[in-house]
Amino acid sequence: TVFPDGIMLNFLVKRRSPMHYVYFMPDLFVINKESDVVLDFDKNLPDYVVLVHRGSDEWGLGFFGKGFGVDLYNEIQKKYVKIWQVGDTPFEKESRSGISISRRRDARNSP
Repeated sequence: TVFPDGIMLNFLVKRRSPMHYVYFMPDLFVINKESDVVLDFDKNLPDYVVLVHRGSDEWGLGFFGKGFGVDLYNEIQKKYVKIWQVGDTPFEKESRSGISISRRRDARNSP
């Protein structure tokens, strides 16, 4: 599953998200309670999550996990471990672009 916005990436790699939601920009959290989105995430944990650096200037809320989707981002950080990154760390103010891939933690790969 790609956060916060990666429908095209899922399509291109022919991977389907197990979650009900596929887009995690601020308007999702206006239409749905964040607690419902987090519950869906917890019930349908993807094997991998991809974090794609993308601001939300059009909403004036900054980055995923900081200005919106904070609880969901915190769940991702608790349940996943980064295995690969290209470019800058996603969602940092000084970042220009970057993508990271994280794998779900389990008994075999917990740090």
